[in-house]
Amino acid sequence: MPDRTSPIFVVPLVAALLLGPTGAVHAAKTAEEIEACVKANLPPDTSVQTVTLRTRSRLDEITNAEVKIYFQRLEGDHANVMLRFEQPLDRRGSALLLLQKEESTEMFMYLPELDRTRRVTGRMLEGSMFGTDFTYEQFQRLQGLAEDVEVTRLPDAELGGKTVYVLQHVPNEVEGTKRERVVSYIDVDRCVQLRTEFFESEGAPSKILEVDLDKIEQDSGLWIPRKMTMRDVDDGTETDLEIEKIEIGTKIPKKVFNQASLSRAR
Repeated sequence: MPDRTSPIFVVPLVAALLLGPTGAVHAAKTAEEIEACVKANLPPDTSVQTVTLRTRSRLDEITNAEVKIYFQRLEGDHANVMLRFEQPLDRRGSALLLLQKEESTEMFMYLPELDRTRRVTGRMLEGSMFGTDFTYEQFQRLQGLAEDVEVTRLPDAELGGKTVYVLQHVPNEVEGTKRERVVSYIDVDRCVQLRTEFFESEGAPSKILEVDLDKIEQDSGLWIPRKMTMRDVDDGTETDLEIEKIEIGTKIPKKVFNQASLSRAR
């Protein structure tokens, strides 16, 4: 049942996509058109989010963190993203930078205790992002920067009493990773990705990302899921991601998205 692969930000889908009050989906919509609708819902220029990450272990131990996520949309449907830890004190200064280029997305990580910047590649993409249930690749996908080799439309489904589009994504092959496919469930009316399933093999998904349906709010013409939860089905852990504050269209200095700025995150 019920991924961006979809960005955190979204806008309503025109009513013309529906056949009537029942919400039946227009049969002619292709996977590419649905993807385009989702991608078009990224902020037109910039955004800054203050986000709480709350991770629960198998022993019900809770770890809280506060991060800022800086987003900059570029020409050619590309974007840059910077994540910086503000709290707790032992993580302050940790940072992650994503630079989307024509051929691929470059990812760099900075840890203050090591005082050096490291490029995130290969099997590192499937590792836990700063101790949360999100991998680096899943965070990249969440920001709308996923790199898929194939996107297919599956039969529509129902979620929360509403018809949803269902897309299957086949990620690019990366040596040492176990990614097989990602299935996304997308709100027909608002183009919000409501549920994402991550598969490492045939059978049940290994992780599930779900949006809190009661916390989808409109801001500056965008439909924004304010809270979502990533559950690791195998390990029995989960991480809540909740947007406490969002500023859309705010000015961000260019140096924020520079690799050299990672060490300044301290």
